[in-house]
Amino acid sequence: MSLSKSANFEHEQTTIQCDHCGGIEDVKHYCLSCEETICPTCKAIHNKARATRDHQVVLREERHTKDQGSAFCNKHPDQKMSLQCDTCNVPVCTKCIVETHNGHKFSDISEMLQNFKREIKDSKKKMETRLKEVTALIQKGEQNWKDYEDTIKSIETNISHDAVSLRSLVDKMEQKRKDELNNIKLQDKTIWETAKSRLDEEKTRISASLVQHDKYLSSTTTTSMTELIEESKVLRGKRLDPIEILPLSYQTPSNTSVEGIGEIIKQSKVPTTVHSNKLKVGRPKVISSFNSTLKGSPSICYAEDGKVLKGTDESSDIHIVNSKGNIVHKRKNVLRNKCYHLAASIHGDILVIPSERNRVEILDKQNKLTRFFDVSPYQTQFITVTQKQEILVCLYREVNGRYDGRLMLCDGKGGNRRRIGSEDLYGEPIQAVALQDGGFCISDYDKERLVILNTDGKVRHTIQNPLGRKRFWPWGICTDEAGNILATDKFNECVYVIGKDISVKELMGKTEGMREPRCLCLDDDNNLWIAQGKGEIKVVKYLT
Repeated sequence: MSLSKSANFEHEQTTIQCDHCGGIEDVKHYCLSCEETICPTCKAIHNKARATRDHQVVLREERHTKDQGSAFCNKHPDQKMSLQCDTCNVPVCTKCIVETHNGHKFSDISEMLQNFKREIKDSKKKMETRLKEVTALIQKGEQNWKDYEDTIKSIETNISHDAVSLRSLVDKMEQKRKDELNNIKLQDKTIWETAKSRLDEEKTRISASLVQHDKYLSSTTTTSMTELIEESKVLRGKRLDPIEILPLSYQTPSNTSVEGIGEIIKQSKVPTTVHSNKLKVGRPKVISSFNSTLKGSPSICYAEDGKVLKGTDESSDIHIVNSKGNIVHKRKNVLRNKCYHLAASIHGDILVIPSERNRVEILDKQNKLTRFFDVSPYQTQFITVTQKQEILVCLYREVNGRYDGRLMLCDGKGGNRRRIGSEDLYGEPIQAVALQDGGFCISDYDKERLVILNTDGKVRHTIQNPLGRKRFWPWGICTDEAGNILATDKFNECVYVIGKDISVKELMGKTEGMREPRCLCLDDDNNLWIAQGKGEIKVVKYLT
């Protein structure tokens, strides 16, 4: 068939040639078996010839629709392909079955087509459903991103507002101190001017007396010289030292004693976005609760990947457990004695306080146990590794019926030790943690209080009788990523949360199953692990 531009029927030109004779008159038929366009003359010959009289001839415009439902066999053009040879995986007609596919397995093509159509419909339905889901996800994501951008803008606005408020506060404090300084200056100026007037008068009298001295040195009158000597004694006795009149240095009045911008911000009532606690403490949700497989009071510390190291004061084994209480790894008989407390280092080593508590040992990955450093004559209560990989050690001893406690900070090798806090500050420090701002928090069991120190070891706050309770036996403490301090209270059997503003809230108590809570630690998912005196360990989620 001759086409001028395209093989598509819709784009054929009206002038069509017959594929048999080449004529162009009234060419409007098409043989589906030969796949040729024919004129009326060739159609008549086509119908009479023995080889082609069984062929199916249709109008040209019907050939596509007829073709779709009637596939004829290439080898036997007069036969429709009604079966599918499952053995050869090809469509066949009845003659093909006898000639070349005898004994093979067959399936009905119409049935296969129906199955294919059903599969296509199912696939289409699933794709349409998935399209709706993807579209919904995109819309939700776009809305979430818009909300996120709005939140960022709101925070930026709050930061700008806080900055303006702080600048205004600093300006007021600056002006206030300048005014106070000027007042002191005016007072001292009055003192100085009074003293200077007196000194000027004395200077005048002394100068006049000196003139008299010169005058009477050449005189021989005894009476005059006696009077001059008496006058000199009087003048010498009235001397006034100006250094004693003026202040040695400017002293800031006590009511405005602030040290730097940090203290000005601290004293202000202006909320600052930078220091605000965005994470809210919600109702704790118990993820799991399980009993230790090791006998004795457990000691725990966070290792990595949601797992915790666990030892007890009645076992020489150390277990690694996950948040469901399953033992991931056992390290059996790796300690010479029992484990009073332990801590994990960044290198995978374990720092151990043995039951004698007169030293700190280190257990490496190959279970080799070595002495790290001694603490005699003190006893070790607790050890932890800070984010700076420094080691905090709580120590105490009993002297003449009273406790003498210490907090030591040393490097990762156990050297360069320095004492944190002054003497007589602690009684029996149980545990200590480093705070986000570089300070420290210590639980003092003997003095029934929490002590919060600055980086220089000076006391910033003390917390006693939280929530107005009569007794307070603080034990385990840790900090969360928001800077809150968490502390256990053995006496009241509860866990407290202490915010940056030193506000105290009870997180969990007896109603949540707290029984002699001791050690605390947090994992990377902000799950709080609580080890209790009788071996039970609870894992809770409390941050939202």
